[in-house]
Amino acid sequence: MKTTLIKPVLMGFLFFVLAGCLGVGSNNNSYTSEELGLRKTDLLDDNVALLGFAYVATPAGEAENIDRAFENAPPLIPHDVEDMMEITKDINMCTSCHLPEIAEGVNATAMPKSHFTSILPKSGVNEVSYTDLGEQMSDTRYNCTQCHVPQVQGAAPMVANTFKAEFRNAQDISSSNLIDTLNEGVQ
Repeated sequence: MKTTLIKPVLMGFLFFVLAGCLGVGSNNNSYTSEELGLRKTDLLDDNVALLGFAYVATPAGEAENIDRAFENAPPLIPHDVEDMMEITKDINMCTSCHLPEIAEGVNATAMPKSHFTSILPKSGVNEVSYTDLGEQMSDTRYNCTQCHVPQVQGAAPMVANTFKAEFRNAQDISSSNLIDTLNEGVQ
């Protein structure tokens, strides 16, 4: 009984796999790699020249902060970063100004509490647990440009956007309250 039931199911499965691979029953619309994505070049080409955007050239300490795109969005970097790269776990020019104990004295934005907290998912629960690391930056936060990017000057949006950010508090436009609101809405 098991063998007679398994064979037709297996044959049906193989038919659908082969039909999908051969495009049977589809309209066979396909796209070249140049038609995919925003860059409109071959996706397999490793020698793609970046567009010549002009990045903010204002020196650090003289730049005006840029409002966040939405509540708790990572802020854009409003100053020149040309001589501040490479960022590694041991070498990080960003921390020389943005550590909380230094930031106010050099007119920089201080890194928020979330950067000094170990945030891990609780096993089997839709919330996270926190471990305050004191003055030690979390090992997951040293790569600043993973979230924070320099601002491009005068670039038109590549895609139309009608998004309007809503902030619960006026101060959230320029600061983070992520560590206080992280578990909202997930319980």
